[in-house]
Amino acid sequence: MRTIMDNVRTYGLMALGLLIFAVAWTAFLFPHQISGSGVSGLAAIIFYATGIPMGYTYFAINVVLIIIGLKILGAGFGIKSIYGILLGAAMLSLLQPLIPDAVVQEKFMSALIGGGLCGVGLAIIFTQGGSTGGTDIIAMIVTKYRNISLGRVILYCDVIIIGSSYLILTDLEPAQRVETMVYL
Repeated sequence: MRTIMDNVRTYGLMALGLLIFAVAWTAFLFPHQISGSGVSGLAAIIFYATGIPMGYTYFAINVVLIIIGLKILGAGFGIKSIYGILLGAAMLSLLQPLIPDAVVQEKFMSALIGGGLCGVGLAIIFTQGGSTGGTDIIAMIVTKYRNISLGRVILYCDVIIIGSSYLILTDLEPAQRVETMVYL
């Protein structure tokens, strides 16, 4: 009985973390076209450039990474990752149309709050041994074959994703570039 209750608690806390993560994106980051790191940041960039909802691209990218991860890392690496990916994609897909406008109108404050909430949500997920997939899978694959820490690989991936957001978002609209420069 204890293990069932432990599992319910673990997956419930992961769901809470995923909800906080999804609210951070939909209520604070999306409305201001702020990108982040990881697969969620990449999915946001794709959304800003194409209009394809973030939940769909987040799910599609993670499915590809899970398949690659299963082949390279084996089946033991991720039931919690699959749960995190499925629930995260569902929450992003459901909340994005429900929260169409920014909760906070100031872009800088929205970035701070959204980033902080993403961190809190991910911390809850990680403390339960869970994952949201994405760059974690890439990092595990790289560290299997190279003597590089997980954190360093994730940092490299995040730098590439955030750097590419600058290229994509500055090409969207000239007025957006001017607005961004005013805030900086």
